[in-house]
Amino acid sequence: MRYIKPSGLENRNMPLHRTRQKILKAIAEGINSESALADYLGTIADVMAYHLEALEDDDYIKCRRGAPTETTSDRLWIYEIWLTSKGEELVAELPEDLEALSAPVPLASVPMNVPAPEPELPDTKLIKKAVAEIQKRIQQLYNKYPAQKTSEQYQLAARILHYIESNSVLQDYAIAAAGQNLLNSLNNTPVGQVVIHAIEGWANEQ
Repeated sequence: MRYIKPSGLENRNMPLHRTRQKILKAIAEGINSESALADYLGTIADVMAYHLEALEDDDYIKCRRGAPTETTSDRLWIYEIWLTSKGEELVAELPEDLEALSAPVPLASVPMNVPAPEPELPDTKLIKKAVAEIQKRIQQLYNKYPAQKTSEQYQLAARILHYIESNSVLQDYAIAAAGQNLLNSLNNTPVGQVVIHAIEGWANEQ
């Protein structure tokens, strides 16, 4: 069972998510299964499957799926992945070290008479409000689509993540919440746990 992306959320002009760039590079280096990629990038299988399905929908990769495993329960697991020509072209354009793009500027390169700007942190009240919005969205989906099976819970989590990604302000606040350990209220459902893992992954890229 696969999650079908809701209409209206696609934005082909958005830059490719950093995690997805890392996934494509890993596939190019021969890491070509859902479980191996999850281990390589330090995430869980469901979050990895969410990224892989997004890359597949955008025609960067092709996937083969097999019977559910102990990890994926009743969801088909992705056991083989390869790059499309579009994916190969993108990988060829990526820098060798993706982490270098987000590395801090060395102190020696900052003029001594110009103080480095302090990071601008969102207001805590707004962060908590954003987390409450995500929690409300999760509860609304649970009420509308009671999720018992793992595959159903995964589909709901994917919906929530698409909802957050489609709102850059909400995504920024969610990432800030991860940095301040304010996501605990989402931890009371399997869907919320998957969402937390994904948001923490975004935060780690900052």
